[in-house]
Order: sequence, then structure tokens, then C-alpha cells
Amino acid sequence: MASIIRIKRSATSGNPTTLASGELAYSSLADNGSNGGDRLYFGHGTETGGNAANHEIVGGKFFTDQLDHAKGTLTASSALLVDANKKINELLVDNLTIDGNTITATDTNGDIFLEPNGTGSVVLNFNKIEDLATPVDSADAATKGYVDSYNAATGLRISDGADSDLVLIASDTLIVAGGIGLTSSVTNNQVSIALDNTAVTAGSYGTATAIPAFTVDDQGRLTSAGTNAISTTLNLTGDSASSGSVALGSGTLAFKGMEGIDITTSGGIVTVGAEVATDTNLGVARFDATDFGNSNGAITVAASTLGSTNLNPGATVTDLAGLTQLDVDNVRVNGNVISTTDSANGYMWIDPGNNMEVTGKVIIRGDLQVDGTQTIINSTDLSITDKLVIVAQGSADSAAATGAGIQVDTAGASIKYNSSTAAWDFNRHVNLLTGNDFKIDGIGFDERIDDRMNNLLLAGEAIDLTYNDGAGTLTVTAEIASSSNLGVAKFNADYFTVDGAGDVIIHEVNGGTY
Repeated sequence: MASIIRIKRSATSGNPTTLASGELAYSSLADNGSNGGDRLYFGHGTETGGNAANHEIVGGKFFTDQLDHAKGTLTASSALLVDANKKINELLVDNLTIDGNTITATDTNGDIFLEPNGTGSVVLNFNKIEDLATPVDSADAATKGYVDSYNAATGLRISDGADSDLVLIASDTLIVAGGIGLTSSVTNNQVSIALDNTAVTAGSYGTATAIPAFTVDDQGRLTSAGTNAISTTLNLTGDSASSGSVALGSGTLAFKGMEGIDITTSGGIVTVGAEVATDTNLGVARFDATDFGNSNGAITVAASTLGSTNLNPGATVTDLAGLTQLDVDNVRVNGNVISTTDSANGYMWIDPGNNMEVTGKVIIRGDLQVDGTQTIINSTDLSITDKLVIVAQGSADSAAATGAGIQVDTAGASIKYNSSTAAWDFNRHVNLLTGNDFKIDGIGFDERIDDRMNNLLLAGEAIDLTYNDGAGTLTVTAEIASSSNLGVAKFNADYFTVDGAGDVIIHEVNGGTY
């Protein structure tokens, strides 16, 4: 079978997403101006993840279609191809047609503009412009005859608002003279009019403490300028003889209320008032005669008694005496008994963490005796300092102890003693977690099996055996085929055919589609 070489190709996409360096790809997607179809791509540059940095367009139907016409003839939707004389029969540029010796505007009543760049000019090399029409607009070109006839009769009309005169351009001279306070001059065809100086010195007049003063003549000119000083400060004095000031016109006079004092302003009136006292705010208050005493403004708190202990205001009490019973919510302390008054559920909680969570620790000193039918421990871990836990204590003999052991409540799993076999019975499988092993005479059960398997198996051609005694693994690996070594291999069906005898035939080199 003949071998076939196929490059990467697509009928649905333009530029491929991935293109290796040196790889070709062709898009047969019909070009629409933006989809990149009908083009041949070539990858080059550094590859990242099998994709070259650059995908260059090196050809394709899109370009050859534009070259399929007679040279020197302008053809629609095609490239410009000049003939043997470096010529083309016509050229269309926007609204202009260049054909022979004629430049024609194709839009109705369209203008043709010659616009040099910057200060450049349109140069005719001393040739004439013929067949000009009579100018209509101010920007129209004019003939010499039109200009000569216009200048002979054209003048400039000037007026002072009441009288007027006509200055002929061809014969009269326009004179600009300076009046009162003005001086006129002519230099290089330029008329300049300047104001005459006055007695006023140039500068700025007026400050924050002085206002400007000016004198104006009949022509509206300043003939003198100066300043007059003004007072700009308001002095302030407080109860403590402290003083301050406020700048008038720019400063602000502020009234500040201290703790317990409120200040408000409205319509030019400043109101000062005392705040009402709270537990967080200083202010004015009044005192209930039942709980407080008042002597010339000195306030005292009335004393009270709890049990046989006097509670004097301002004093610290750490011991209470004379109490025969203390009820705190549903807990009662009476004599040496702590009980609950909640008959609804009868629970008594000791919570060292004070959060109803499993935190803190309860320590009971001395012996602990639990009188009841059940002892339930709801904890994650049970830690016992005692070296020996005895179950079935007080059994008459070993037969009476049969069935003693440990049992998981809901699962039914148990470890129990059997006196008939003098052994422990497990009613569930024993699952050793990672890192643990059954041992026989000190040797792990897994190790015995691993050693036997390693001795039984031998590696043949194209097979590798790797035994890891530490990990307890025996790895059987097929060697990879090479030009000098038998081994396993796989063949891409796009490029190879493997017959029934195992012969491999290259039938195609295929770049694939995208």
C-alpha cells in the first residue's frame, strides 16, 4: 500500500488553535473576510504545550483567486497586476477615477481637492490654469481680468458712528490716528494702538486688613490708587482669663458644649441647656427619697440586709451568712444537699464550661458511688488510669463468666470470652489497619506470603519483576519495545495497520483535522 501524507486541515475553522513549529495546516472554510478561511498556515517559534508562538499565513486559495486575471487590467475583488510596461489601464480611489489623462469625480456634483501636507504648496511648474469660471464664493479662484476690474472700483467704507467715508483701495490711504490717552504707530504694514501711561503705579491694591481707594477721570482711567486700613479681629475672653480672637469675614465664632451641656443655634439665638443624666452620660438628675438621702446636696444610698449580712453601699461583701436555703433557677442548696426543683424532667447538669458543650473538667475527690440502674458515659474517649479492667466480677467460676466482654450496641459486634474453648470469640471480621500485621512467632503474616511469592516468580523476556520488601509489593512490568529490545507497543490507527500476523504497516502520515 502506498503511503499518504496529510497535513492538518479543517473545513469549519480558520487559524488552528494549536500548531507546532514547522507544522502546516490548511483551512478550506470559505473566506468571509474575517474567519481566516481559504488560507495555508505555518507554525514557527517557541512552542508552549505543543503550540508555536507564531502562526504565519503562507498561501492559500484566498490569495491565488486574487491573481487569476489579465495583467494590466483593473479587476474587481482582485490584486493589482501591472503589465510589461509597469502600467494598469485605470485606477479607482474612493470617489476618484484615474483613466488616461483624466481624473474624474464619480459622486454627483463631487469636488476634487488637492491638499499638500503642512506648509506644502500645489506647484504647476509655471504652467497656466485655463478655463476658470467667474468666481462666486469668497474662496473661489479668480482670473486676472476679474481681479483688475474689482480693484479699480473697490474701496473700504469707514465710519465713526455718525459720519462715513469710502477709502479706495487702488488710490486712497487709510490713516489711523491716536485720540486722548492713545498713541498709534505703523511698523511693517502693522498698525499698533497703545494706551498712554497714567500716574498710577502698576500693582495690586487691598489686603485682608486694608481696602483699596481709587480716583477715576472722565475717560474712565485710574489717576490715583491707595488703601485704607480696617479692623479685622474680634477679641474673646473666658472665665479663666484665657483669651482668643476671631478673624472677621473669614473666621467662625463657635460655642462648644462640654460633657452634659448641649448648645443649639437658630435665627441668631444661641441656646445653652443641660443634658439628662444616664448610666453612660453626665447630666442633671433627681434622686428618689426611698433609696437615696440628700443633705445639702450630698447624696447617700440607703443600706439593706441579705440574710444576716448588712449590705452597705460602697462596701465589698465576700461572705453571706444567715441563709437557710438558696434557690438559683431550678437548683436548690439546702444543708448538704444540692437538688433540682424542676419536677418536669428531673435532670441535674454539672457544666464546667458553662456553654452546654463538651468543655471543661469535673473533678470529684474521694470515692464515687452511683446508685441507679444505668451508668451512661457520652464521651468521645474513655481514659482509665487503672491497669486492669475486670468484667464479670464475682462470678462463681469460668463457666459463669462465659459471655463477658465488650459489645457495640447498635452494630451487634462483640468480643466475648468462651470458657469451653478457653478463648475469645469475635463475631465480626478482624480488619487490621495500614501499618499493622498478624504475626506468627514474631514474623508478620504478610511478610511470609511476600517472600514466598518473590521466590516463586522469575522474570522472562520483555518482563521486569521488582520486589519491594519494605513496602511488601511485587511489581510485574512489561518492557517498552525499542529497536533493540522486545517489548510491548501500541500503534495509532490513523497512521499504522497491524495485520493478523502482528506485522505493522505505515499507511498514512496524517496531520489530522481541527
